[in-house]
Amino acid sequence: MPASNTTLSTEEQFAVISRRLVLDFNTTVLTGAERSKAEQDQMTQVEKHMRVCLGIKEQFESAVTVASSEPILTEAAATIAQHIQTFRSCRALRNILQWPGLSKGDRGELIVCNITIDTLDSLMFKDRQLQSLIVNATSYFEALFGSKHYETIRNSLPSKLGHEDDNKTFAEIFKDARLYVTHFIKVYDYKSLSAEFLLKCLVRGVAIVCADNQRGVDIVLPMLYKNSLLKIENITCILIQSKNDPVFSTKPKRYLFDAMNPITLQVFNKSTTPLPVIRMVYALAAKASVVYVSMPGTRKQPSRKGKQKSNFGKNSYTSFDIWCGQATSQTFATIQREDNDAYKELLRLSRDVSDMFNPRDELLKDIVQSMYPLGMLQPGHCNSFYQATVDAAVTIQSEESEDDQMIELSEDEMEMDTDY
Repeated sequence: MPASNTTLSTEEQFAVISRRLVLDFNTTVLTGAERSKAEQDQMTQVEKHMRVCLGIKEQFESAVTVASSEPILTEAAATIAQHIQTFRSCRALRNILQWPGLSKGDRGELIVCNITIDTLDSLMFKDRQLQSLIVNATSYFEALFGSKHYETIRNSLPSKLGHEDDNKTFAEIFKDARLYVTHFIKVYDYKSLSAEFLLKCLVRGVAIVCADNQRGVDIVLPMLYKNSLLKIENITCILIQSKNDPVFSTKPKRYLFDAMNPITLQVFNKSTTPLPVIRMVYALAAKASVVYVSMPGTRKQPSRKGKQKSNFGKNSYTSFDIWCGQATSQTFATIQREDNDAYKELLRLSRDVSDMFNPRDELLKDIVQSMYPLGMLQPGHCNSFYQATVDAAVTIQSEESEDDQMIELSEDEMEMDTDY
């Protein structure tokens, strides 16, 4: 075990963090010295820190590596992080994401995972000593949001009620629920959300970062509902969407919760009675701090025209829906005030803009961007053709030839029919 005053290099920080979070390399967008450096960093993790090399791409262009799920290594990484006083996971992650060739994600999912792991560690370790890998679900939410916000959550009733027996408060429903999550892995199968699969994840302490383009959900935390018995009938989960976009701020968006339907996501079989679930939206870039629990929706009268009749049948499942905004210490108790700037920087870094559009040499940036018109909103993607187009349009308008007038579009012709 390292001494408490030990300082970890960025390479060693990567080795520790990658055992807990999903850190992947994507070196194919790089060229020259940057690509060589990224490949070297990747292979150093394989050679020294037990990262697994799955294979080498054709013509030895790049390696494909992963940090596989290894509970013993995960526990060792967590223990090291606890014993080094200067180690802060958010600052380590900030350093790591500045490496060339690191896949940063595009939704802020790494930030959500880091907040989750930090919260769980605060409960699993006491005085830097591991006490238990099993965490009570209600204790987790109190540690995540602090007593002030949790007071509102614990007394809330279901946002959706599937069965009258579930018409109880959050604290009553999940008083016996348990979490065993020590690390995240990314899955690559859209069907990897079933209760059967979540049971396998629980055996290893795994939580899921969903496959790219997974409908409706980004992160899943498996959860035992009544006790510590590992059986399918006792499996439920926390479904999470991560948003790193200021459009998602302090006002909850109902449709985001509706998309996290555990039935259509096939967490539960249609033949079984679903256990209560927790659905969360992390609006990481919100303009202000907010923690909000959705109240049950009000019944709407059916349309007289019969086009959009409401479904007055009972809900097929019970859920508690929590909207939390802004990645700061005001929202999350696990974030220390002095780390607010680190999380602000993480939000910026986690917008996974391709490095190929942002060369280090500023003189080349506009040239590179001009080679991919309209790829982004940055001026370089438009300036090379847009100004010329505007100038041409002015010239066309100044000429009165019949042929030129024929290519002009009227406002009526440009309107789109949106009534569908």
